[in-house]
Amino acid sequence: MLKLLLLVGTLCLAACGQPQQQSVLSPPAHQMFGPLPRPCVFPDANELAIMASASTVVAIGQADSAQVFHYPGISTPFTRHTFHVQSIVLGTASSNTLVIQENGGVPVPILEPAQYVLFLSQGGSMYIITNGLYGAFPVRAKGVVRECPSYSATAGREEASGSGVSLQDFTQTLRNLPTVAVAYK
Repeated sequence: MLKLLLLVGTLCLAACGQPQQQSVLSPPAHQMFGPLPRPCVFPDANELAIMASASTVVAIGQADSAQVFHYPGISTPFTRHTFHVQSIVLGTASSNTLVIQENGGVPVPILEPAQYVLFLSQGGSMYIITNGLYGAFPVRAKGVVRECPSYSATAGREEASGSGVSLQDFTQTLRNLPTVAVAYK
């Protein structure tokens, strides 16, 4: 009996001194809920170059209000915007009025009626915003800004740190971007 108690005590001490291993059944929070969110900062030239290389056109223009649209036979709604191109910074567009489509009939669409610099990828007769919200830059009184994702439909979007670049400086930066090769374009 004494030998059994000593053996149990020794095993307990050995186990207590070892680092705890994580259970296979309970992964860390970042594995359960996806990657940690990116910090919301105004993009540097490298990020802009990557987005530009994945885009058909980068344009300055005015977005109209969003319209929810349903395709026959598809249960998922889409949100469409009309974008009136004022000038093209990079690439080419099929028209001065572009139709931009988002998946889902979202309660807070990416674009509100306002002036934007948009990175757009063409798919047929419509366009999508390259990299979602990160490819839409509202032009405000203080300059070009980047809005950060918000997961609440009632919360206003926060502006990224470093926002407020003049439209002229922003477009000059875009015109001087290094070329980036994108294999999937």
